[in-house]
Amino acid sequence: WIDGCAAPRIRDFEVDLKLKHDVVPKAEQPIPLGEFDQLRVDFRIEEEIALGKRVRYDPTIHELPEWLSAVFVVDQKNKGLLGRIVTAYGYVNDQCVTAAAAAPDVEGAFRASSGRRLHTTVDMVWGYHQLSLSNETKKLLACVTRSGITFPECATFGPASFPAILQDK
Repeated sequence: WIDGCAAPRIRDFEVDLKLKHDVVPKAEQPIPLGEFDQLRVDFRIEEEIALGKRVRYDPTIHELPEWLSAVFVVDQKNKGLLGRIVTAYGYVNDQCVTAAAAAPDVEGAFRASSGRRLHTTVDMVWGYHQLSLSNETKKLLACVTRSGITFPECATFGPASFPAILQDK
């Protein structure tokens, strides 16, 4: 990743989450956070906006979303004092048709790497973020904090179908 470069995306593909029949949209209220946690959430949201992962709701170009999921922050060992933001997508997940993908062949991967001189690991830090979203999915995954509403521009952590969709790509 180089500052100033466009975020990497898989070309000619958009995730389009499908809803079950007869679902009722739900717009959650922001979670009341303490001052420190609110600052951490705001920082992480602004960071994602700067990286092209998220956009802020603008009433001149966006409709008010029917679906809103609340955002909060959790402490995580490798994230330092700023922690990691989490979006409460539980209700959205319950209303979506879940995607599935075949389990990876872990034993085959171990066999293929057995006896090799060098081994490495891959960090999929931008894995989900390479998956663009359809406009309907962006609206479905809208987030709310006390500071406002944002829409994801790419796949995020939380929606239940994203691991299978990423694995399938």
